[in-house]
Amino acid sequence: MPTPTPTATPTASPVGFTITGTPSTTYATLDAEMQSFMQQYGIRAGELAIGKAGTVVFSHGYTNSTDPTYAITQPTSIMRIASNSKAFVTGAITKLYAAGTIAPSTLAYPYLGVTQPLLSSQTPDPNANAITVQELVDHTAGLHNPDEFAPEFNMQSIEIAAGNTGPLTDAQFTAYLYGQPLYSIPGTTVVYSNEGYYLLARIVEKATGQRYIDWINANLLAPIGIDDAVVSATALSGRRPNEVTYDDPYTGYSVLTPQAYDLVPDTYGGLYVNEVLDGPTTVAVSAQSLAKYAGHYNVYGLGGRVPGSTRDGSINGTSSWMESLGDGYDFAFIFNTRVDRSGNDFDLTPLTSYLEERI
Repeated sequence: MPTPTPTATPTASPVGFTITGTPSTTYATLDAEMQSFMQQYGIRAGELAIGKAGTVVFSHGYTNSTDPTYAITQPTSIMRIASNSKAFVTGAITKLYAAGTIAPSTLAYPYLGVTQPLLSSQTPDPNANAITVQELVDHTAGLHNPDEFAPEFNMQSIEIAAGNTGPLTDAQFTAYLYGQPLYSIPGTTVVYSNEGYYLLARIVEKATGQRYIDWINANLLAPIGIDDAVVSATALSGRRPNEVTYDDPYTGYSVLTPQAYDLVPDTYGGLYVNEVLDGPTTVAVSAQSLAKYAGHYNVYGLGGRVPGSTRDGSINGTSSWMESLGDGYDFAFIFNTRVDRSGNDFDLTPLTSYLEERI
């Protein structure tokens, strides 16, 4: 069936809760569950979509707010998807492997032409040049020490050390990672790494000669009918017209003006430069596009659709989920926060379990 046309559906909704999208008797209980979950945790914006064989069969937007000026979330609204961004990286690598453009054994840093660290105080690890593309995919490159603060969440300090008056660049962050000690010998230990997927996005750019987001839009997403993926801007002023705002209570020093030590929301520059972390973290898209994507590609790993595969995403201002079920259906949801009214991370397990049983 065609993708639902966004229309307001106020029926069976209390004051302050709005559901948009084509009404569905088949999935009416899902609306009630989303409403209950959002009201329990004080979530203001959410989306849920279901796909079958890459075709969207259900897509609703949810708004939980009594503020008349708060924008109503549509099924076509886009939100940051945090680590679900990585699914597009593995889709891109799948295509580049198939084309023979790069191989699993391709050496990451030599391929990128990186030979010097960013800071004079850094000494590259002797094993850095041995890291392969496949090890980046598998989180076995040894890039992240789980006992230390991850570099991607420490960008303002890196900018200060580099003497920047403006935001960190791709080239600078790549060189900084090259100068970091490895946690383990490449290929030996699985440690989840955003940095690895950052490097994979840079490898996609090197291999294709295009900006990462431009290449995946044209070559990975457009062929399956997805046209709304963007890299969400760091600054609030760069928010797209169809993009929600993000709710989070925490602040940090702005990565856009590092020397000024300006306190800003973590969701808008207090953590990292969004435009740098396009591969692992900062893509914004609709839930219906995620459900469509899951009908074609593995949501966690290389290759095509894999029944039973799941991926979650969580960072300040967003939480997301994408899953391929065993019966051929796929679903995805996104919220514009990851914390409850008290600032504590909420648990998605009750919601995902409910959806798995009823889709």
